[in-house]
Amino acid sequence: MSQYGYSNPSLHTILRIAGALNLNPAVLIDGMTPDMLPERPHKVTVADLIRARETGGTP
Repeated sequence: MSQYGYSNPSLHTILRIAGALNLNPAVLIDGMTPDMLPERPHKVTVADLIRARETGGTP
C-alpha cells in the first residue's frame, strides 16, 4: 500500500471527477511528484507484449 492512498485512478476517471466537481483536472494532481506514484502493479511493458506477439511466446 502506498502512503499516499489506496488507488491509482485512470486519466479518464480523473477527468470525470474533475468534470463532476466543475474543476480543471490539473487542480486534482497539482503538486504531485513521480515519487508519489504507486509502484507499477505489473512488470510487463507494452514492448514485452509486442515482442511476445511477434514471436508467438508469452511476455
